[in-house]
Amino acid sequence: MKSPCTRLFLYCRAGFERETLAECSAWATAAGMSGSGECQERSGHALFRPAQSDRVEELLERLNLSRLTFARHLLAVDEDSAPLPPGDRLAPLLARLSAMGERHGPFSALWLGAPESDAGRALLPLCRALQGRLESALRQSGLLVEAPHRLRAEVIFLSGTQALTGFSRPDSSAPWPMGIPRLRRPAGSPSRAAMKLEEALVVLLTPEARKKWLAPGRTAVDLGAAPGGWTRILLQDGLSVTAVDRAALAPELLTSPRLRHAREDGFRFRPPRPVDWLLCDMVEQPRRIAELVGLWAASGWCRNALFNLKLPMKKRYEELQICRNLVGQALKPTRIDHRLSIRQLYHDREEVTALLHLSGSPDKNVRIV
Repeated sequence: MKSPCTRLFLYCRAGFERETLAECSAWATAAGMSGSGECQERSGHALFRPAQSDRVEELLERLNLSRLTFARHLLAVDEDSAPLPPGDRLAPLLARLSAMGERHGPFSALWLGAPESDAGRALLPLCRALQGRLESALRQSGLLVEAPHRLRAEVIFLSGTQALTGFSRPDSSAPWPMGIPRLRRPAGSPSRAAMKLEEALVVLLTPEARKKWLAPGRTAVDLGAAPGGWTRILLQDGLSVTAVDRAALAPELLTSPRLRHAREDGFRFRPPRPVDWLLCDMVEQPRRIAELVGLWAASGWCRNALFNLKLPMKKRYEELQICRNLVGQALKPTRIDHRLSIRQLYHDREEVTALLHLSGSPDKNVRIV
């Protein structure tokens, strides 16, 4: 039976649709599955259609989310554009999901969502209202079962009368609906930046890797630390931290015996000995940050680096590639094996978050490319 799904749907941050589509197109072409795409500015999503529409399932399997930067979540979707009657949205959606179930078998979950845009956020109450009723109908028909490794059925509302239906793979897409992790701001955190670090640790590290690398006895340097949101999380995990910033830290952090505050320029600071982690959230040109991280890695001053790149307003995808190459070029003469993953997180804004892991301390549990 032919699949009704012929396109990829990629959730992303509003304003980054072009970058999301460009990256997806590049990866698809490299995989021998070129195609065409479409996106609207600030819609919070992009669509990509393989030249051979029957290969969309193959592309979804090979295009693992961990290999992408700008996509928050990806799934295969259908072409159905028939308006949903406001008085009975349930029946047509159930019919479309049932058609998918006939080809793919029962699903492990049902996710309803909408793109992260002004229009999309207004549709979330509708998603919540329909969630339970659709789930119940699918269970009664045998299309929703307790089998976490099976495909997930999804409905994406684009308006009150228009929705796409499709499916995602648990092994190659986000573990949260719409790719948005549900995190709470750490108690007492002095800045919003703490949420960025918390999400980065959840997205880029497995629980096993976090337990190993963020544990008592580990050491870290936090460049541009003030007021101390990232430093606080590291201290809470038991690390010894050198917080580098000319500005003041939150007063309550200064009572920790595992904290050293170095009032120095983050670009000039040099550690007296190698550390397990370099963290950097300084507001600076992304190429300067990439060069700095490359210097630390090539010099053996850190074993892992977690850093943010503040992207320009134009040619953001191209700038990202330049930064990626700068890190690689710095490490090339050393022949140090490394893995670099760069993601735009939900709590990022005009930036992306990167994790660099060096082979001096190999760890197969570090979920990076």
